[in-house]
Amino acid sequence: MIVVLSVAAVGVILLAAWSIQPKRTYTPDPDDPLDDGSTAPIDREELEKAEREVRGISATASPEDERPEDDWGPGSPKR
Repeated sequence: MIVVLSVAAVGVILLAAWSIQPKRTYTPDPDDPLDDGSTAPIDREELEKAEREVRGISATASPEDERPEDDWGPGSPKR
């Protein structure tokens, strides 16, 4: 009975501590150039251009490949 009451008391204390903790707020990192904290709208035209650019490239292709099927390096499968 004492063990159950002790566990319940610890649970109540943890719940109380969790509920009164200060709320975290987001602060942008001043050293990260990509994290400016802005909520600028998405440039849909630029996004669509980037999507057209990568459409058709397989998951294993790197962006530097001229054509994804041009795999000629070491370990590449023979055709």
